[in-house]
Amino acid sequence: MFGKVKCLLLVTMLALVVSIAIAQAQTTQTTCTPVQVANKVGHDCTSNTCAPGNSHNDCASCVNLTLGLPQGSTVIAKHCYTVAHDPEYHHGDLHEISPCTTDNSWSIFDEPAVSSTGSGVTVSTTFRNRSSDRDRDAKLCVEWK
Repeated sequence: MFGKVKCLLLVTMLALVVSIAIAQAQTTQTTCTPVQVANKVGHDCTSNTCAPGNSHNDCASCVNLTLGLPQGSTVIAKHCYTVAHDPEYHHGDLHEISPCTTDNSWSIFDEPAVSSTGSGVTVSTTFRNRSSDRDRDAKLCVEWK
C-alpha cells in the first residue's frame, strides 16, 4: 500500500512539473527595438517615399525597425511607438500609435510584416518622418509566445 501511495505521489509531482513547464512556455513575452531617430526633412514633404531616392518626390526620413524572435514564435501583437504628436513633443516621450499605419503628425509606420525562416521569426516595419522641423523617435515592440 505504501508503495502505491509513493508512486501516486511521484506521478502527481511529475504532472505538476510538466504543467508548470508548459505554462511557462506559453507565457507572453515582449521584445522591443532600441529607439531610433528619423531626422527632420527641412522642407514640406507630402511623400512617404524614403530619401534619398531617384525622384523629386523622395523626401521622407526613414528608419527600419526589425526584431528577431526564436524559431517557432507566435506573434500576438505589434505595437508602434513614436514621439510624433501635438506641440508637447519631447525626445523619449514615446506613445503608441494604433493601428501602426495611422498617419500621425507628419509621420507614419508601415504595417509591421512578420516572416518566418528556418532559424527564426522576423518582425519589421519602416517609420517615415515627413516633418520639416522635428526629428522623431520611433520604436517597435512585439508581444509573442
